[in-house]
Amino acid sequence: MIAWERLTGAKVGNKYSLERLLVTDGDHAWFLATSLQSSSESIVFSLQPAEREIAGWPSHILGLRHPHLRRVLGAGKEVIAGREWLCVAMERTDSLLASRLVGQDSLPLEDVRDLAGQLVDALRYLHGKNLVCRNLKPETIAAAGGSWKIADYTALGPARQADPRETRQTLTQSPHVPPDAYLGLISPAWDIYSLGVTINQCLGGRLRLPDPFGAIVSGCLDPNPEKRISLDGIEKWLRKGAPAPVARPVSPDRKRAWAWLTATSLILFFEAVLLLYSKAPSVRSAPPQEQHDRTVISEAASAAVSAPVPAAPVKPDPAEDKRQIEALLGRWISTLRARDLEAHVACYASRVAPFLDGQAAQIAQVRREKELLLKRIGPIRRLEISDLAYGELAGDRAVVTLRKEWDVAPPNPTSGVEDEKLTLQRVDGKWKIAGEEESNVRAISRS
Repeated sequence: MIAWERLTGAKVGNKYSLERLLVTDGDHAWFLATSLQSSSESIVFSLQPAEREIAGWPSHILGLRHPHLRRVLGAGKEVIAGREWLCVAMERTDSLLASRLVGQDSLPLEDVRDLAGQLVDALRYLHGKNLVCRNLKPETIAAAGGSWKIADYTALGPARQADPRETRQTLTQSPHVPPDAYLGLISPAWDIYSLGVTINQCLGGRLRLPDPFGAIVSGCLDPNPEKRISLDGIEKWLRKGAPAPVARPVSPDRKRAWAWLTATSLILFFEAVLLLYSKAPSVRSAPPQEQHDRTVISEAASAAVSAPVPAAPVKPDPAEDKRQIEALLGRWISTLRARDLEAHVACYASRVAPFLDGQAAQIAQVRREKELLLKRIGPIRRLEISDLAYGELAGDRAVVTLRKEWDVAPPNPTSGVEDEKLTLQRVDGKWKIAGEEESNVRAISRS
């Protein structure tokens, strides 16, 4: 058992001081730290003993670049209080999903839909790099800038066939661990199982879930990893309610492993379900304020880690850019539909040119116009986009055209359709709407 409290006050790289222990989770801990040069500069260090070898660490962490993954600022080994530790410093986030679930039976369905879509986007990116998160749960998912991010990488590593003794012990630690862990099978299907448990938690753990989440959760929690729903299948259910294809096999070793897994998976599956409904928390957490503080960090954190491995250069990836842009457009529509003004405005760049009247607008003006729109119209019964087409996609700029349809309830009932042209700009690694033009507006007022 590590006496984490004894590290309080210790120095990191002669640049930071560990001020307060925030959260512990087994052999991992998160500390709030302040700069020795400026007391106003606060960061968070994730620590775990250096004796715990992690394949590919830290190069696979430093190379992560995705809007729904918490950005790593630095990582390396550091001697603190006479012991060597694996240290990771990450960008600031706002709050944890776990804190939002406290005191709530369930989240609104549209919020769960947005959360699931963004996590699917992040997992697709990780799995495309042959990486498995292995620790997806409300305590490791954070809100930042109006979107959700996977915020912890303590268990992140390559897909592989591990020693079962390494993974079996995790089965009783969290309901998010799939039965495949009994055989040491670390594959993308592991994360899909964890995603299903997380979605179920966000919906209150009900036995009967509303569409499309019943089919999604059922597909995620299939005890056979080869039969679990795929990320593409989840996305289709979220967008169109279409039948969900199952994932393809992750590795040739699975067929041999399945002979053993068949004998144990059902038992372990029901054990995981029982754990899900248990009241015992899976992580010993600090008070809510400290849980919030856990995510505080600054850009200067990269300098606090000695000899960090340089981040890999980011190569252009048009397919990934399209996935990120479409995720942005999904948030743009869903936040307006939900009348979430702040989250909707967060989809825009600081300057939008042209804006709806053809003139340039600063973000404050965009916010005022959107606020007036929401005050003027009644409940939004329908708001959808279709016919998305890319006119340009190069570097940090893209131009798309689409068709938008809406139906607004009284007191000012209207319905209609219009064509829109959006200019998008990548700002600090995130796609934002930098231009919005309407044309062919065909609105019908109803008394």
